[in-house]
Parts: sequence; structure tokens; C-alpha cells
Amino acid sequence: MQIRPPISSQSKVEQQMTPLIDVVFQLLVFFVMSFKVSSVEGDFNVKMQRHGQDADPRRLDLTSAPLKLRLVANGEGQLSSLSLNQQPFPASDWSVLQRHLLQLVGTETGPGSLRDSLEVEIDCDYGLRYDYAISAVTAISGVRSESGDIMPLLEHVKFAPPRKPGAM
Repeated sequence: MQIRPPISSQSKVEQQMTPLIDVVFQLLVFFVMSFKVSSVEGDFNVKMQRHGQDADPRRLDLTSAPLKLRLVANGEGQLSSLSLNQQPFPASDWSVLQRHLLQLVGTETGPGSLRDSLEVEIDCDYGLRYDYAISAVTAISGVRSESGDIMPLLEHVKFAPPRKPGAM
């Protein structure tokens, strides 16, 4: 009777990595191709009046809606009037608007501050020259201090949909 020699431990079994890598790449491609970026949903924080407080209709609730900056043009595209939430300002002096915004937002900065959460919507006339819109963005986004440094004012700026010529 012949006895078989024991199986040598020298034969090594290797795993095949190529199929594993193929499957990983197929999964990666599948998830990348099927990924859909969804828009951020609205913030549903409800701010209600505390019990016992009287509502002051003149008080401006800055957190409920964006501030509306209205730029009105004359027939030649020059800035004829400027208003923030229907409060008029001189059209030729942006520093008056900046001082008013500084009074509204205060000096507090950082996350959770009014400067961080407040948004300004710029509503321009159709025929307004582009440099006035840029001047408005510059005026509401920062203030130059006495030392020459620029102090950030409001960072969240958006533009209203364009108005048709002659629309109010």
C-alpha cells in the first residue's frame, strides 16, 4: 500500500484582488452618478411674541425678512433715489446708509449675531447703471474705519428679480 505524501504547506492560496477592486469601482461610479444635490430647506424657526409684551408696530423685526434696499434710476440710468425698507436716504451719500446699518446691527459679531443672520435684498430699476449696484453692495458689505481698515458689515446680499422697464 502506497501512502501519499502529506500536502506541502508550500502551495499558497492567493486571493484575487481584481474582482474586488472592480466591484468597489462599480459601486463608487453608481453612487456618484445617482447622487442628487438637493437645495437647502427653509428654516422654520417661529419667533412668537412673549406673553405680556405689547406689540410695537414701529419696531422693525430684522430676523423675519431681508432688508429691502431699493435703487431707483432716472431716465439716464443715474441713481435718483435710495431707500431701505421704504426709509429714504440721500442718493449721493452712501455713508449715511452705512451709519444707519451700523445702528441697526450693532457691534456684535460672530456666529448667531445679527450681522451673521441679516440679509439684504437689493432691488434695482431696470435702467440703473451697473456701477450704482456695485456701490450699493460695497456700502452694505463693509465700513472703512478711521484707521483705514475695512470692518465687515453685512455679508448676505441678494438681488431681487429684475423689473421690466416702467414697472413699479
